[in-house]
Amino acid sequence: MKRRSQNNPATKISNAPNIFCLNCLQKLKHKLFSAKHPTLPTKIYSYYICDNCKLIQIYPLPYNYQLEKFYNFRNPHIHNVSSNPQINFINQLPMGKKFLEKYHYWIAKNRYKHILQLKKVGSILDIGCSDGLFLTNFDSEKWEVAGIELNKNVAKLAKAKFKHACIYHSPLESFKTQQTFDIITLWHVFEHLRNPKLALKKLHKLLKKKGVLVIEVPNGESLNRKIFGPYWQQLLMPKHLCFWSKKFLSVLQPPPAYPRRNSLTTSSLIPLPLR
Repeated sequence: MKRRSQNNPATKISNAPNIFCLNCLQKLKHKLFSAKHPTLPTKIYSYYICDNCKLIQIYPLPYNYQLEKFYNFRNPHIHNVSSNPQINFINQLPMGKKFLEKYHYWIAKNRYKHILQLKKVGSILDIGCSDGLFLTNFDSEKWEVAGIELNKNVAKLAKAKFKHACIYHSPLESFKTQQTFDIITLWHVFEHLRNPKLALKKLHKLLKKKGVLVIEVPNGESLNRKIFGPYWQQLLMPKHLCFWSKKFLSVLQPPPAYPRRNSLTTSSLIPLPLR
């Protein structure tokens, strides 16, 4: 057995399957670890790291029809509890449910404050807006608010929660509008996308000339990921397809026809500013 290098904890697989990086399309040869699905222990996923852009990617990738089933739940809170063992543990503690509720409000408020540092008034589009908790922070007299939600059940919740927002039930790839936005946010959405470069091109078309794209993703090089490995709570297999890092988010270059205007953050649990 070959000894793992201290500088590269991944194992090179000589007979690795033909899988290619979702970002740069290079063949993935180095396997980081395998992990059992938390509720389906017979289902095992492998995680590979790209030698070129350092993207960490799940294998096998779920089929599109499987992804549709993953985003068909009715209650975001119940779904988060059932799909995340750590959240499930906290939820069962005394006052755990109340703590999680306050925590989610705190996250939404901190994200809102981050946006206010970029712009005080304008238009905002939140991709993967869930039940609209983040968008409820925006004053309708100062902001034109819109959201896209893939889950039709949760989109209905968002529409009921925020009457002044335009909530669309649509995948990002097929979303159509003539409107452009000052701010576009993706809070823990980018890691769900099968074609990040195509999505980035779409997003830049939706931005105004001096617009800002804000992306928050789980940190693929975080200490938590390195310590917990196959037990890292952000794996959320198989919905999270890939994991970026601060160092290599620079590979997210927009197409040449579009100027770069990204504000990128990475996180394990809370926003960690890149700059």
